[in-house]
Amino acid sequence: MIVSILDVTAHCDGCGGTDFKQLDTGTPRLATRMLCTKCKRETTYRDLLYGIGEEAMRRANDALAKLKKNSPRRKKTRS
Repeated sequence: MIVSILDVTAHCDGCGGTDFKQLDTGTPRLATRMLCTKCKRETTYRDLLYGIGEEAMRRANDALAKLKKNSPRRKKTRS
């Protein structure tokens, strides 16, 4: 199972893998245990979603920094 939101995919903290096996039955919940199929490291669905959020924030901050760097500076007007 690949855990992703739009174009951001969760990665294993151990090996960087993106394929996980759900260890608990039923619909994934925050506490659902997940296992990386590559290195067998156990994590939770919550931690995978947290990683997605961190990556999304990093991308947003990079985009903002790029916009600030490339935008022309406005002259301050005196009041």
